[in-house]
Amino acid sequence: MHHRNMLKASAGLALVLGLGLTALLLGLGPRPAGAQSPAQPFRVSFTAQPEGDGARITGDVYNGDARAVDDVRLRIIELDLSGYAMASYVEPLLGMVPASGSAHFDVRVPNSDAASYRVIVESWKTVDEPAK
Repeated sequence: MHHRNMLKASAGLALVLGLGLTALLLGLGPRPAGAQSPAQPFRVSFTAQPEGDGARITGDVYNGDARAVDDVRLRIIELDLSGYAMASYVEPLLGMVPASGSAHFDVRVPNSDAASYRVIVESWKTVDEPAK
């Protein structure tokens, strides 16, 4: 009888741990292409066109914040048909993104079998107001 209770308790613990792990993994699954973190003030729109042995990604970064940013780094993620990341590249966005404005980018990525891409703002530096 003691072994049966231990077996039931072990099975219950495994079920709870399995459910917790499943919930964690579901939260880490693929996001729609172009999805941004809710904490970021940026929106990215882009197109990808095959070019030679790679692809050219062109688009715009929209800054919804009241402060300009520079030193912007874009992460370009190659996705397979099921939406999972196959590779990624970090590229600088040349120039400043003005407050409540946008900046254009044009990046070439090497050869890949990507079905689609995701472009996100990886990092940036807020531009301080000049002293008056």
